[in-house]
Amino acid sequence: MLPEQRHRQILDFVETHKQVKVNDLAQSLKVSKETIRRDLTSLEDRGLLRKVHGAAVYIQTAVETVFSKRQTAQREEKQKIANCTAEIFHEGDSIMIESGTTSDVFAAELAKKSGLTIITNSLAVANRVYHGVGVNEIFFLGGKYHGETTYTYGPLVIQQISSFMVDYAVLTVGAINVKQGIMYHYHEDASIATAMMQQARMTVVLADHTKFGRNALVPISRLNEVDILVTDLIPESEMNDALQRSQVKLITPES
Repeated sequence: MLPEQRHRQILDFVETHKQVKVNDLAQSLKVSKETIRRDLTSLEDRGLLRKVHGAAVYIQTAVETVFSKRQTAQREEKQKIANCTAEIFHEGDSIMIESGTTSDVFAAELAKKSGLTIITNSLAVANRVYHGVGVNEIFFLGGKYHGETTYTYGPLVIQQISSFMVDYAVLTVGAINVKQGIMYHYHEDASIATAMMQQARMTVVLADHTKFGRNALVPISRLNEVDILVTDLIPESEMNDALQRSQVKLITPES
């Protein structure tokens, strides 16, 4: 088992049980206690859990909630973000959109426009745009299918992304902080987001205020690699200053 896979399982155990002993983790993952201790130190250094004597303790921001819960969380905030983001795009633009609950809401607003080219790995996004009042061209990226979230992932998706060059990549990230920048909870999602960024002239990040100052498992870019950040509230001073230094255009409902 790769260290990253082991770290993912450790975080899952900790989220489920809130506190897990080193001995129990070692037995469950079939590795030594020394390996587990090293893993816990690494995860604590990244702010994903907290070590206590002989155990690991859950930190609420460490792992992502299940998809069904994310669909209803911060619904009002996501709608505000979607409204603002849709105003960025105009006829003739090409846009890659990754999967996510914020992407679903955004796609419903984008579907009111016409003349766009949409490339996505999200079946929900593709369907929302297709059934909207606008007329747009849609490319759906094929790969391994995740039924719960209705999106595709894996090497086939990455390969297909590389065959496009677009104006914008629209990403819905797991967490944002000043030190690490943009982060994802899962390596598969991070790989897709990274590939989309590489094939886009501009990167647009959609994130409600609860994503700021949090940590996630996989960092993908520093703030200065983001062109536009759309959120529902202006971030606190430290984050806001970092965005300005990185020359990220900040868009909120107020702006």
